[in-house]
Amino acid sequence: MSPAGTLKNLGLAGVLAIAIIGCGQGQKGAEGALKGEGIAGAALTEEQKKARVDELRASLGAPAAQGAENPFAGPIDAVGLEPFWSLTLLEEFATFQRPGLEEISSFAGQRELFVNGAMVTSGPLSIALKPTPCTLSEGAETLPFSATVMFEGDAYEGCARPSSGDGGGIVGGWAMALPEFLPAIDTCLAKAQAKPARVSIAYLRQGMDETEAAGTPAVRIIEADGGRFECIINPAKPGGVELQPLSDRDTLTGEREPMFTRAPNAAPTGGCWKSEEARSGGGVVGWLSREAC
Repeated sequence: MSPAGTLKNLGLAGVLAIAIIGCGQGQKGAEGALKGEGIAGAALTEEQKKARVDELRASLGAPAAQGAENPFAGPIDAVGLEPFWSLTLLEEFATFQRPGLEEISSFAGQRELFVNGAMVTSGPLSIALKPTPCTLSEGAETLPFSATVMFEGDAYEGCARPSSGDGGGIVGGWAMALPEFLPAIDTCLAKAQAKPARVSIAYLRQGMDETEAAGTPAVRIIEADGGRFECIINPAKPGGVELQPLSDRDTLTGEREPMFTRAPNAAPTGGCWKSEEARSGGGVVGWLSREAC
């Protein structure tokens, strides 16, 4: 029985604050917040969009010398937190995901090398990578690259690293930001009635109503009996947590890609599941799993 129908007497909850900082060239402002810089709702002309792409390319410096080493070869995974997004960049294809919005997938061109990074054009996406160490939050794993995805004139900034595979790797997508979501995940898993419950996605909402600030953490839970609910850490609600039931059709882009099982529970078993340890702060915090068939 899902807790979706028992929204009263929520009990334990608290105010969750996630501090998001950048590192090196990924820093933005005094706090170094990683976030999209575009003006929400502003209609840009094609000339303005092109100018922003040109500015991004110019930030990479002069073209690299012929035969220069390419640190950005192979599959790349990237993620950002405000707004939440993830990118999988393969040799000839890119997929850009934002929860609640349509996935953008397109063929990718060649990676242009510059003195200070690389640029890839993939359909409506312009992707810039820099060899700048980058962290999503204080104490989180440092990733080797910073990344900017330009879409419709908006710059989505975050961190990137070589992918664990050909796009089917386990550590990727929303799970790249897993350490930042662990406090919210633990609060939300405690609300599940049919256990063990697992996490299908965690992300930052962009303020869905007047009581909810942009950057509110949300966690989608799958219970042992198949019930699903979304758990929103919202200090404006009684107990600081809001639970919303989910129908079978209510899914987000990137959900279950991968799925997270919190330790000490075991990873899902069966011939179609592929799992590996999820680590944070040097220790194992659970399992990340994908369906391989």
